[in-house]
Amino acid sequence: MKEIKSQRVALVVDDDIEILGLLSSLLIGEKVKSLCAKSAEQAIEILKSSKYLDLLIVDYFLPGKNGAKIIEFAKGLKPNLPIIAISGSPEEAGLPSLMAGAIFVLRKPFDGLEFTMMVRNILSLTEAYDRLKDADSIIEVLELALEARDSYTEGHGKRVAELSVDLYDALGLNDREQKAALFVGGILHDVGKIGIPDSILKSPEKLSKEEYEEIKKHPRVGFDICQNLTKVEGALDVVLYHHERLDGSGYPEKLADGDIPLLAQIAGIVDVYDALTSKRTYRDQMEPKKALDILKKDADDGKLNKIFVDTFIDLILEKTK
Repeated sequence: MKEIKSQRVALVVDDDIEILGLLSSLLIGEKVKSLCAKSAEQAIEILKSSKYLDLLIVDYFLPGKNGAKIIEFAKGLKPNLPIIAISGSPEEAGLPSLMAGAIFVLRKPFDGLEFTMMVRNILSLTEAYDRLKDADSIIEVLELALEARDSYTEGHGKRVAELSVDLYDALGLNDREQKAALFVGGILHDVGKIGIPDSILKSPEKLSKEEYEEIKKHPRVGFDICQNLTKVEGALDVVLYHHERLDGSGYPEKLADGDIPLLAQIAGIVDVYDALTSKRTYRDQMEPKKALDILKKDADDGKLNKIFVDTFIDLILEKTK
């Protein structure tokens, strides 16, 4: 289980006791605990021994060693640690501090409000970054959990994600957030199959009508699993609607035409292709050309977007030249 920090912590380095006291007081107002060092040597020892640090604030001009050396040491030890350099001569200290890895250089004497707003914004950004890292870990765990259930789906989510993004690009679409959501949705589109019994998921025989109805529940189960996760909000349409069809024959909601979200339509086409060209317990993998013929027929029958399918066929033919 992940260990939870009880409080944010900053290391403050300055040989001026009054500055240390002022900075510590301002940090308390932001609910940040201060570790104080009056020399480069003390700072380095604290950096070595501290398990958690959220911020480093360091005076550039210290007796015996300039702040850039501490910044370089800190970055070598904790690459993602945000650093504020402070100096009475930012013209002299600014560029070396930034080159060493500081993200801001604050002039002495500094305004207390400016300092606290700077700290608040930096910590908000690092918290957001940590949430994204956690979300990536959760997405990876869900993907691996599904693949552990069914070895025949190994790599399916990633292939659907990558090919869906390729199709998105080939269609001339260029919204970065949509593309990111499509990729995550592709990775997780089948995660609801975690809830399908092994007797159905791994059956070597053609499924009965009742068993197929169980399989058809996986988009809703996947949506329920993912709906509260950070970073996947835009991907939920892909998870829930990738089996919907334009003529209303899909599932789970039997949506039709423009009611089916764009990203779900794209991922749905790619999902069909990758499923057909992958080996399953009940059949061998299909040749790409035959799979593309099936997609074309579904488009001609009004199940899939014809423009999307034609573009996808061109994309696959180009890739398999």
